[in-house]
Amino acid sequence: MLQPDLHIGQIIRNEIHRQGISIVELSNQLHCSRQRLYDIFGRSVVDTQTLWQLSLALHTDFFHPFSIALGHAGDAPARAI
Repeated sequence: MLQPDLHIGQIIRNEIHRQGISIVELSNQLHCSRQRLYDIFGRSVVDTQTLWQLSLALHTDFFHPFSIALGHAGDAPARAI
């Protein structure tokens, strides 16, 4: 099965940067270590629970890029929720 050319960790990192949120602030909000967030940035695959938590914390639908790749949604890389 072909997977879309998406690196979800980079998409998440870019959104955090776009919103101007610090890693410390986000790690406190998610009750996780800063290192865990940095590890996520390096991943091309993130489990759905983690993606859900990040989506809620950042008010961004990180599932949206995958819907686009399936041809089921618009063309934005991630969208606000």
